[in-house]
Amino acid sequence: MINSKKITAHFFSMKNLLGLIVSIVCIYWSFSSFNREVFVQHVKSINYYFFLLASLLLIFTVFIRSIRWYLFFSDDESKKIHLFALFKNEMIGYFGNNIFPLRLGDLLRVSKLSKVINLSQSYLLGTIVLERIIDIFSLLLLCLLFLPFFWGHELIFKLISEINLINFNTIYLYVVVVVIILLMMYFFVKKSNIIDLSLFISAFSNINNYKKFFMVILLSLFIWIIYLLNIIIISHSMINVGNLTILESFLLLFFITFSIVVLPSAPGTVGTFQAAVIFIMTSSLFNYDRVTALSFSIILHAYSYITYSLIGGYFFLKSNINLGK
Repeated sequence: MINSKKITAHFFSMKNLLGLIVSIVCIYWSFSSFNREVFVQHVKSINYYFFLLASLLLIFTVFIRSIRWYLFFSDDESKKIHLFALFKNEMIGYFGNNIFPLRLGDLLRVSKLSKVINLSQSYLLGTIVLERIIDIFSLLLLCLLFLPFFWGHELIFKLISEINLINFNTIYLYVVVVVIILLMMYFFVKKSNIIDLSLFISAFSNINNYKKFFMVILLSLFIWIIYLLNIIIISHSMINVGNLTILESFLLLFFITFSIVVLPSAPGTVGTFQAAVIFIMTSSLFNYDRVTALSFSIILHAYSYITYSLIGGYFFLKSNINLGK
């Protein structure tokens, strides 16, 4: 008889190991040009009022996410839910993803909220997966909305020329591999009874009218616009980096997001985040030197990591969550 718990533990430990290896490689590549003196100069040049403003806006995005998460539930379910409880769980989730492997923060959110509102963990996990899907969809939508305003920009022509150099056979191969992995995960989950798939899928059915869907998309676009604004704010806070334009910041946001989504990593996306920022900023699109790009990547990552970890850690300690369970 197959022990599904042992298989599950083995599967996730292998995934965790892969993420750790990828992060170590990214850290080695990113920090190979680290210059302590230059980095200290960059840190000293920071305008901490801008840094604080970006952190406050980041907290505001979590509140917006809480409102959006509230819309994922049916009318009867939402009567049991307090918006502040969703806010706390969002923060606990970010803290967990920063500190623990395997995106354990999402499972912490499920564990805590299921006790508060007495809903199935499989169902709640479905709402979190829906959240991730809408995040990606809304970012792509934002790209389409932005494109007409910047179509004639020199940076767009540079981007198109870079895309023309891409080997699309390699991209197709990556897509096929990702699809195969997703199918394997689906059948693995179905076979090992980790979650109730019927309850999991039912979480996708609550956005059942155009008004609710429109509100969810509008809130999602607002979240991405604040993320975009924060990149601009952090670049303005560093005198030695210069001021990134809206288009440059948007390309940076897009590239960072999809690099994090595609690449497995250690907790907090340490290594993969820095590698993504350095790769795009030192390309012909931006032409920054590696030392400056590395400093900017560390500070851009730090403002969100510190904010999520401090506030989320506080709520986590107050929540009395049993990590063993």
